[in-house]
Amino acid sequence: MKAKYPDMICLDGTSIMGMQDLSYMDNLGSDFGVLENYGQTTTVTNWFESDQYKNFCLIAQDWFQKGYLSTDIAVNTDSGEIKMKAGNCFSFVTNVKPNTDVEKKAQTGYDVVVIPMGQAMKNTNAVNSALFSIASASKDPAKAMQFLNWTYTSQEFNDLINWGVEGTDWVLTDDGLAAYPEGVTAATSGYHNDFGFIYPNQFAGHPWVGNPVDIWDQYAVYNSGLMVSKAYGFTFDSTPVTTEEALLNTVFEQYRKDLAFGAVDVESKLAEFNAALYDAGLQTVIDEKQNQLNAWLAAK
Repeated sequence: MKAKYPDMICLDGTSIMGMQDLSYMDNLGSDFGVLENYGQTTTVTNWFESDQYKNFCLIAQDWFQKGYLSTDIAVNTDSGEIKMKAGNCFSFVTNVKPNTDVEKKAQTGYDVVVIPMGQAMKNTNAVNSALFSIASASKDPAKAMQFLNWTYTSQEFNDLINWGVEGTDWVLTDDGLAAYPEGVTAATSGYHNDFGFIYPNQFAGHPWVGNPVDIWDQYAVYNSGLMVSKAYGFTFDSTPVTTEEALLNTVFEQYRKDLAFGAVDVESKLAEFNAALYDAGLQTVIDEKQNQLNAWLAAK
């Protein structure tokens, strides 16, 4: 791609392999002390010292130096979908599921090919990453609960928040799928989110055109076949290490993007990063996670 279209940015966006924190390990609630190998171990380790993480950073460094990545990718805040829709981005890294190709075509306006780079895993943090709740200060919690229940069951709500106004932003096809009205495209649509997974219940709404009509059934099969972390169901109580995790997050934010996107020398900066993590209390957090996990496993 770079040779044939030298002005094209080969990879852009806000993610890359080293940024996919939940794709390759169970982070037990934070990246400081994890279960590697898709959670198929019960030993808590430092992912940033693993061969896998280092290799991801070295690959990114090679791509960055060869000009495959945008020069500002380590500070860029626009998603790969936005970059591709703008017309000068060949690829980006994202999470995938059964209909990612259809979803990304709708978001970018381009046909895409999805290449999985890992296995699918179910862990507690991923399942709990998007929760809906009622504020303790709610003036009418019963009414708030009534609204939440409606959002989970309403086809109208899920279609509206995902696709926009029916007849203006989308129409219903004879196959029962949502599609752009005649004359409207991804480039001209005034509203099109296609992020149903983050909303209350995408299964209550209509799938987008291009998906099989049984896509929700395919999701059920996909979800039932996921690899399951050995710590699935375990929730880490970070209260004993609140101070350490605050310091670790500061270190994390200082190094994570530059390393993951290969914008710095990996050999020297990775060693510096890990030293700073241990100075900030990483071993204390790892030990606390291991102790809590051991207790949880023993009580199962």
